[in-house]
Amino acid sequence: MLSQSLNVEELSRYDRHLRLANVGINGQVALKNARVLVIGVGGLGCPAALYLAAAGVGKLGLLDFDDVEVSNLQRQVLFRTVDEGRSKVDCASEELQALNPYIEVCVYRERLNSENVLTIFNDYDVIVDAVDNFATRYLISDGCVLANKINVHGSVQGFEGRISVLCHENGPCYRCMFPTLPRSGSIPSCSEGGVLGVVPGIIGTHMACEVIKLIIGQGSASIGSLQVIDVLNNSYGRFRLPQDPDCITCGQSPSVTDISHCLEASYIGASCDVSAEQYADSTINCSELEQMLRQNPNEMLLIDLRTAEEIVQTPMITSAVSIPLAELKEKLSIMRPQKQIIVYCRAGARGETALELLKGLGLKGAKNLAGGVLAWQSHIFIPQS
Repeated sequence: MLSQSLNVEELSRYDRHLRLANVGINGQVALKNARVLVIGVGGLGCPAALYLAAAGVGKLGLLDFDDVEVSNLQRQVLFRTVDEGRSKVDCASEELQALNPYIEVCVYRERLNSENVLTIFNDYDVIVDAVDNFATRYLISDGCVLANKINVHGSVQGFEGRISVLCHENGPCYRCMFPTLPRSGSIPSCSEGGVLGVVPGIIGTHMACEVIKLIIGQGSASIGSLQVIDVLNNSYGRFRLPQDPDCITCGQSPSVTDISHCLEASYIGASCDVSAEQYADSTINCSELEQMLRQNPNEMLLIDLRTAEEIVQTPMITSAVSIPLAELKEKLSIMRPQKQIIVYCRAGARGETALELLKGLGLKGAKNLAGGVLAWQSHIFIPQS
């Protein structure tokens, strides 16, 4: 049953919220009635859950199957040294309940999978994606589309973090960013590349802020855009993230219409925690491409594999030529280029397919830009308009 008011203790606890015209009693009651699920109680999930609990979100779910490790303590602020070996969700629940006894904290010490995702999501309004692997992000996104839930997404690496609101108001889902699971090792994980401890705190609290704005219906949420924050260079960027009309989950003719269509093989055991060196010979990162464009632009053939419609939405990289993937084999068979070939698409997946085609033509030295044009845009930090 929805609450219509705050008790005396809550009026005192949330006093600073109540003084804000954009929150007030109505906003705080909306928070009290809100149901938010945080998936992944790690570097992002800890600060997100902490501030959501402090804000008075009435029902806060925590899903994670891991135990606390010493290496977590550098950034996962809900845990203490004495918690090593204990369940993350249990430790976090104790801390959050102690912080705010007026909220309900529900714990799920389990892995998210196609069998439990819709059942768990049914009890919540907003799903916070605070996980650290691509496979689970796809499952969360697919589940949000099918269950009609809002997905607040965040990710971190090194000194950089990203935030977006997905699956809401005709905005994109995660598959619109990455249509297929990136090949293992093409993008290094936090465990490989490391992460500055404060970065998940910044991104996690930003995610909590997005959730709160959505609940109280105030401000501008990050729908249809990806926010990128680089703390090392004090850079803040944003670029458009439109819905993909051909997306298999949220597009105009989706093929994923039931959670059973989400092949379990796409999720079980899939993680970005795999050494990138395995594929180093066939991929190039944004920094390497930038250096090549500055030093030897005439010695390379940079190919944009996207369609003309996609290029209208997101311009090509400087010096690139447009050859859609469907035309690549035929055109390069005629061109037989002698230059270093580098291909890229929206997010990297079509580039992997292109490499296989190029190998069949004997062009074995070709490379794919890891993360595609989305990664490039993040790298050069398109200014906020």
